[in-house]
Amino acid sequence: RNSGGVAMFCSLDIVEGVKVIRNHFDTLIWVKLDKVLLNLDEDIYLCSAYVWGADSPAYDVVNVNLFEILESDIDEFSSVGAVYVAGDLNGRVGRKPDYISFDANINGLNSADYTPDVPSSRASDDQTLNTQGVQILDLCKSTGLRVCNGRYNNCKTGAFTFVGNNGCSVIDYLLTRECDFDRLTLFGIREFNEFSDHAPL
Repeated sequence: RNSGGVAMFCSLDIVEGVKVIRNHFDTLIWVKLDKVLLNLDEDIYLCSAYVWGADSPAYDVVNVNLFEILESDIDEFSSVGAVYVAGDLNGRVGRKPDYISFDANINGLNSADYTPDVPSSRASDDQTLNTQGVQILDLCKSTGLRVCNGRYNNCKTGAFTFVGNNGCSVIDYLLTRECDFDRLTLFGIREFNEFSDHAPL
């Protein structure tokens, strides 16, 4: 539809190992990649996401906080496999940290198995932070997921992902835990084309 949405495609040679397991409002769609059928070391839970913009009329129909739903799902699926979130999150995080700065294990307050966040640099052509971007950063801090854009593979992954009448921005992301970066064999931002104002991830 004109204002956005989610479509997922799957190669026929792996379709038996891919199952849709959850769908929130046709805008957060979770699939499970089966570790046995796809010869993986653990199940992978992939969310294809289109988070409505703050001014979307969809909020007049369904009064929900999509980031709260996403956080709950990530917590659930992280306990049973690796989690990846990809898509248009409609937020700009700029170059702000997606981890807790100056995090530390404080004796007597944190449990013994608490692992503090480790600072990790990230490049981005977009320096703007907006309200929905703050929600993305909060989601990352609360779930341990990290923005792959500008951090994985090469500097081009910090490139703009959207071009509109008001300029360029980064609003399309791939999120996962840093320990799961090594499962990615290729990630980047492709060139813009005539089919969309978003660049393909």
